[in-house]
Amino acid sequence: MKLLLLILLVSSPLLAEEFDLRLPTDQMGYDRSIYIKGDHNYPMGEVQASRVLGRILTLRFEDQFSTGVTSLTSPVKNVVLEMPARWTQTRRNRIYFGRPLRPAPTQGISSFVNILHIREVRVTFRLTLYNEESQRIKSVELNDTQSEEEFLDSLIQYIRFYSKLGKTLGVEEITLSPELSQYICKSKAAIDRTMKLVRSIYSGRIRMDFESVEDLDKDCLAKAEAEAFGIEPQKNPNPNEISEILKAGAIVSKLSFSGNNEEQFERATLFLSQLSLKNQPVTWGTFYLNPHFGGSFDTSDSPLDKPFGKVLEQWFKSL
Repeated sequence: MKLLLLILLVSSPLLAEEFDLRLPTDQMGYDRSIYIKGDHNYPMGEVQASRVLGRILTLRFEDQFSTGVTSLTSPVKNVVLEMPARWTQTRRNRIYFGRPLRPAPTQGISSFVNILHIREVRVTFRLTLYNEESQRIKSVELNDTQSEEEFLDSLIQYIRFYSKLGKTLGVEEITLSPELSQYICKSKAAIDRTMKLVRSIYSGRIRMDFESVEDLDKDCLAKAEAEAFGIEPQKNPNPNEISEILKAGAIVSKLSFSGNNEEQFERATLFLSQLSLKNQPVTWGTFYLNPHFGGSFDTSDSPLDKPFGKVLEQWFKSL
């Protein structure tokens, strides 16, 4: 009788669905992950790739290491590399990635990913949309697209390009940011057309991100056959918000703090004192490709050469 009950429980459709929606953290190592922000015109050049790799693979922050130390084995195990595009309503309601007539060169991206793989670091391509003022698009803004078919056509071209590049480079995962996931989830036709295309090209892990736990569309995830899902919290989140995301089985797709150097340091230190994130699926950010981000007078969420950077590095060391 006990054996029969066990078989019934294991074969229950409800339990199987729950299992399918749980994140296999032991396979992807998000607990040692950082986020790198790119540019839609030129996601990453070869010089940028070299500079950013130096930062990632050594995690060098201001006055942190003794004189003469030139290398340090980095605990980073996963890098989320943003592959942005620009949505322009004024130019035929289309999505552009790279120059108007052709995509940006990929030599820098290729060398960047290849070196990370040599160092046994996994890579995620995260597709994101920005507006003409270089600000992130909110999901609600895409409800007003003037020509749904034309917009979806350009979106599919964008996804196809990076799916092919991801396949060529052996990228472990492709992620759709909240604005893309929630737009695709609006209709069965969009889900079927987009995900069928991706799967015809790319065989790695597919992740779909959402803006909040409330926006998480499990029906859409099942139809899209996405293996993982994440939530992108606002800057300076409270521990309760992050706890809810983790309880839902989702990745915290970018944890960041704003303000001046002192405020960032205080917020990050207080946050980690209130919530243990050891071995949790969290992506920390942001490492900007632009070298002007970071340093004593920068108020962006970049951790480079800031006290906040020391908090992040100590967190990596604790894992």
